[in-house]
Amino acid sequence: MQEINLSVSGMTGIESSQRIERAITVLDGVERASVNLSEGMAKVSFRNPASAGSVIKAVRDEGYTTGNSKIRISVKKMRCASCVRTVEETLLNTPGVKSASINLATAIANVEYSPEIVNFLGLKLALEANGYDVELATDSSKSGQDAQASEQEIEYRTLMRKFWFAAIISIPVMVFSYPDFIPGLRDWMPMGSMNRRVIWGLLGLLALPVMLWSGSQFYSGMWSALKHRTANMHTLIASGITAAWLYSAVAVLFPQWFPEQALAEAFWDVATVVVALVVLGMALEVKAKGRTSEAIKK
Repeated sequence: MQEINLSVSGMTGIESSQRIERAITVLDGVERASVNLSEGMAKVSFRNPASAGSVIKAVRDEGYTTGNSKIRISVKKMRCASCVRTVEETLLNTPGVKSASINLATAIANVEYSPEIVNFLGLKLALEANGYDVELATDSSKSGQDAQASEQEIEYRTLMRKFWFAAIISIPVMVFSYPDFIPGLRDWMPMGSMNRRVIWGLLGLLALPVMLWSGSQFYSGMWSALKHRTANMHTLIASGITAAWLYSAVAVLFPQWFPEQALAEAFWDVATVVVALVVLGMALEVKAKGRTSEAIKK
């Protein structure tokens, strides 16, 4: 299903708007059409074989002039002002787009474009190429608001599950990563002992599910950015925790490679704690966005 809000000029009365509605509605594939005389806009929902071009032709065949279309797009995975700039630049660099404004709080992009040059699918592909999930924005009715709130609640709960998993794993990882500061562990895991190497090896295995599940969005976000030769917040976090894990793995498996025994330290806690804290921040951000959206709607 596609939807366009098409600017129509030349209407002189209610008969004009009804005439345009009839001309559009009879097109094969058009689900519904409504024309607002006071705003000079025609709102049309359609499927194949109808297209923006066929709708425009139908309006022009009735003797009216069409202008640009407007569309509201829901853009997911925007996390910061940098994401807003990226989305805005991507849209403005898409042929046919006249203007674009993005609201980070509601994750909505309002786009004015020429339907003869580009359509929703073209805008969607341009944004998805930069790692964002895109769909037509739900309407401003209560059902549309409820759907958006439900999606935000699901995302919040998912992120909180990931946070608690990472936080729980981080506790033993942090405790056993620094045995020299804990009297009982200091004697049981002296520097250079096999006990310390074995325990640290197990900590490395514990850190993996935190990185790959709790931090999965960082790797998918990094991959999306790398495919288009760009970098983002996900690139920074994913490369940082991976570097910490790989360094620790080398320190545990090949301590003889280090000039001094004290340098062969493991930093598994860096990976787990960073993931936990950033995911918590993301969850709180989603919650704050939901509250902001509710305040704006009221």
